[in-house]
Amino acid sequence: MSTIPLHIYDIKSDGGHLNRASSGETDAWPFGHVIDFLTSRIPQSLPILRAVQLAPKDEGAFLITTPLPPLSTREPKEEVPEDMGIESVWTMAYVNRANHPGTEMWTFSSLEMWPLIDGYEQASQKPNIEPGKLFVPFPLDVCQFATRQLIAILSEIPTKSRNEEMTLLEQGENPYSPCIKAGNVHTRVASLLAQTSVILKSSPPYGKYLFRTGTDIHDSGEVSDLPPGFRWELIRQSDYAEVMAQNQLIRSTSTLDRLKGVAIKQENASSAEGPSRLVAFGFAGEDGSVRTLHVDPDFRRMGLAKAVVQRIISLGFCSPARTGPFAATGNVQEEHEGSHPLAFCGVLESNEGSIRTFKAIGGTWAWDVFWLWFDLHEAKKAYGIQ
Repeated sequence: MSTIPLHIYDIKSDGGHLNRASSGETDAWPFGHVIDFLTSRIPQSLPILRAVQLAPKDEGAFLITTPLPPLSTREPKEEVPEDMGIESVWTMAYVNRANHPGTEMWTFSSLEMWPLIDGYEQASQKPNIEPGKLFVPFPLDVCQFATRQLIAILSEIPTKSRNEEMTLLEQGENPYSPCIKAGNVHTRVASLLAQTSVILKSSPPYGKYLFRTGTDIHDSGEVSDLPPGFRWELIRQSDYAEVMAQNQLIRSTSTLDRLKGVAIKQENASSAEGPSRLVAFGFAGEDGSVRTLHVDPDFRRMGLAKAVVQRIISLGFCSPARTGPFAATGNVQEEHEGSHPLAFCGVLESNEGSIRTFKAIGGTWAWDVFWLWFDLHEAKKAYGIQ
């Protein structure tokens, strides 16, 4: 089977630079055009767009795409998904393995641009649904071509030598292993890859909630005052142990070093009482999402979770730069985001408290995603690379 042309942009602090390993370099777009392309496909593109714009610019980070359609193209072009042809299929991914053990990969496919018409949003017991059981409403050749594009991208991700004495998931505990953790994977992409042998592990689905960064924030840019006896702080290294004790999803200080977090602390009457109590906190992830929202059980139902989200937003932790190599062209930014850019979060359906918080700031559910662990050696094998 023929290979898939791929364009690889090395992500540096001064923008994206086309890698010589790219195939078909002559028809590759300038990096700024790719940013405009992604911005014009908001909200579906938000996770990968914000990861490219906001994540730390580590050595080895890259964006990889198949050939993309003109910026003026608007998906879906066809009236019904059954009419979609392979010429409308494109795929991309942002990869930063230095973000280990956090999310190392974000994917985006043209199949995500279709409205939610496959009935998934009405499915019962979503937390128990596996990617392989999801319906994808496209012709077989489209699904096969989109899957091959995804496999081609996975096969390009560098790895270290395989350790035959460890399982791949155990190797996934180490950077650059043959196991990579992908986040915010749309249900349709997850369903396609579930038909292959590359998925090692899947999370339950997370609901993707979207909200405007201007929602419920005063003109001054500040959030409402805290109740008496509380104060704002940024998360510091001295808070790491307590944060990790309260949230088991964060497993290393290296992860916290890469996040921007805010905290609400309880004021002490005197320094003799010891350090101030950490009563609530939250972070903006590498992709600008609001994550790891936590309120001490003794202080719930006081509006502190909502205040933390508002504080993260007011500090600009979720907003892209308006200028520079990672900013969209002014007219594209204005048309597709306006003065208050969109932000997002991912919430388990069972987390009713967080869902109430995000709805309180105007958040609405848009689609569901998975976190997936991929076997990169299996992807190379499936693509024909031994």
